[in-house]
Amino acid sequence: MTGRTSMREVLVGLVIVVALAGLFGLLGLAGDGPGFLTSRRMIDVIFRDGQGIRPGSPVRIAGIDAGRVVAVDLTEAEGALWARVKIAIPTDLAKRLKQDVKVTIQAGLTGQSRVNIVSSGRSDVALAAGRVVQGVETSFFDPILEQVGLGP
Repeated sequence: MTGRTSMREVLVGLVIVVALAGLFGLLGLAGDGPGFLTSRRMIDVIFRDGQGIRPGSPVRIAGIDAGRVVAVDLTEAEGALWARVKIAIPTDLAKRLKQDVKVTIQAGLTGQSRVNIVSSGRSDVALAAGRVVQGVETSFFDPILEQVGLGP
C-alpha cells in the first residue's frame, strides 16, 4: 500500500505543478491584453472642483471605460486649494495623448462621477511623463448646450 500511495501522491503533485506552470504561462501571455494585467501610466490632473470624484471611479476615453481613479487629494495652485486626481490608464493609450489633452469630470445622475478624456489634444507635442494636466470644468448641462451649438 505505501508504494501505491506514494505513487498517487507524486502523480497528484505533478498535475498540480503542471497546472500552476500553465496558469503562469497564460498570465504572461495576457499581460499585453485588455484588463488588469496591462501596464498602466499614472497621470495627475488638477481641477478647481472635484465634483465628488473618488478613488475607484472610472476613467472613460471615447465613451469606453479605460482606467480608474487611483487617488484624490488637495493641492495648492494659484493661491487656492484644487482637487488633484491621479488616474491610471493603459500605457498605449497614454502615449497617444498630447500636451493639450482635454480632461473633464462628468457627474452622473446616480451621484457617481467619472473622469472623461474628451480630446487627446491637437498639439504636435506628446504629453510628457510626470506633467500635471489642467482639467476642464464642466457642468451637468454641457451635453445639452453642445447639442444646440452653445457648448464647449
